[in-house]
Amino acid sequence: MLDYTLARLSLFTIGLFTLGTGTTSDLLSKFHQQEYEIKKERFVLTAFNKTLINYFSVNTFKYNRTAFATNGTISLKFDCVGDDVTVIVQAHLFLSNQYRVFPLRFQISLCDCFEKRIMGLGDYPFGNLNVCPLKKGVRYYGCNWKPNVKRFPPGIPDGQYKMQFTGMHRDSFLFDVDYYVTIYRQPKIPN
Repeated sequence: MLDYTLARLSLFTIGLFTLGTGTTSDLLSKFHQQEYEIKKERFVLTAFNKTLINYFSVNTFKYNRTAFATNGTISLKFDCVGDDVTVIVQAHLFLSNQYRVFPLRFQISLCDCFEKRIMGLGDYPFGNLNVCPLKKGVRYYGCNWKPNVKRFPPGIPDGQYKMQFTGMHRDSFLFDVDYYVTIYRQPKIPN
């Protein structure tokens, strides 16, 4: 089983870095997969820069009996235009009782995430957090958000993951949010 997982990891890593020649957002917007499902657990806001952000909150709650959803609110002390704000995403896989670095890391503009609907960001049933540029002093919110699993990268092995989202405004730290999720495949029962 471990050899199979390592083989899939190496294929995934090679495939991620050899596809196309466009920007990161162009590559990520092309992902479509149906091989695995996710079980969302929670978001944790670990830190944010109070000199650049007025207010920031992320809350995960039970949407119905089987699904979780997330509400998020942010108010900036600056105008977020174009590529001013980038998000660095680093995946960690739970192995041997701790989260270890997984070979999935990319950096993307926050506005590109919203405009190209990367991993379902910007697909909020309610709220105003799907627009760019973000204006100074305006409270932006997204309600009842659930990730679009069909827009995740293909070939990720089963397991428990921590996705670490680090927001940067040029060279300044903005926020650090951890997203805990379990990736699994439905068992296939032969006829």
